Amino acid sequence: MTAQPESILNQLVEQLSKYAKSYTKPDEFTLRRLKNEATMLMKVNAAEGAMIRGMIACLEGDLDECEKQHGISIKLNHDPIFLQNYALS
Repeated sequence: MTAQPESILNQLVEQLSKYAKSYTKPDEFTLRRLKNEATMLMKVNAAEGAMIRGMIACLEGDLDECEKQHGISIKLNHDPIFLQNYALS
């Protein structure tokens, strides 16, 4: 049985938040896994996938990509949570 998209999103946000709160960057293997999961999420919900990719880019220090991905997520979904995650990144 596969996880539902909402639970995948929640798991990714939780994982990324731990790194952000501790001011640490995931190792390369973990980054690749997170990016792959974000890509899979984009197939189900593009706005959520872009938000996760923006959060990952923030952890990598890639501010241009962070801004780009969060911009995409906000254009696709005007829910305040997308703006909040952009602000946090």
